[in-house]
Amino acid sequence: MQIVYPRPGIMARQLLAAPIELAGAAGISYFALPETSNPGFFVVLGTFLFSFSAALVSTAPSGLGVFELLFIKAMPHSPRLKVLSALLVFRLFYLVVPLLIAIAVVIIFERGKLSEGEGRSDPP
Repeated sequence: MQIVYPRPGIMARQLLAAPIELAGAAGISYFALPETSNPGFFVVLGTFLFSFSAALVSTAPSGLGVFELLFIKAMPHSPRLKVLSALLVFRLFYLVVPLLIAIAVVIIFERGKLSEGEGRSDPP
């Protein structure tokens, strides 16, 4: 058995992509929060990272409930229903939309492979 580590260039890109992805995910929540009680991007980012980390550690599937509870509790000056609505928008854009896009891509790919297989005829 041989363990092959990623090349330094790939590792550097991964180390750069991960924080950008988390900041983008927190940005979804930030922009979905109401403007009147929005505490600012860095507060939302910190709250998001804390809640997201706790959700990862929990045994709940996708951290469902843990993430929302901690995020709502960490935003006491914002209306709870509006924060929950922002978190539902986050779940929609971060999980559901990519899932639907992935399903469409797989269906298109598999249909292409199926039509390639049907187009070929094996000689008897």
